[in-house]
Amino acid sequence: MTENDLKNYYLMLKKIFSVAEELENRYPEQILKFYELSVGNLDISTTRKIYSKNAVAVARVRRVLVDVMKKTDEWKKYALRIKTNNAKRPAFQDEFAGVIPDW
Repeated sequence: MTENDLKNYYLMLKKIFSVAEELENRYPEQILKFYELSVGNLDISTTRKIYSKNAVAVARVRRVLVDVMKKTDEWKKYALRIKTNNAKRPAFQDEFAGVIPDW
């Protein structure tokens, strides 16, 4: 994959997530599922850069659950599971706290 291919790939992803955000209010369940599928593997140690990208993906899940669907309790359960599974990863917690409100 060339550098140009990579740039095009990231531009395409940006457009896809932009369209998904526009559809959150009309199709919250479907968009929530899409966002959940976009979350990377949270059960492995990796770099801060990857943690940050995962945090952005989880923030999308939070936005749909809390802001659109008004399911704060469901968000809290979802977040608690992630926090508990990654309690011994301070860089993970730091990156998520920097991206997600109330982390």
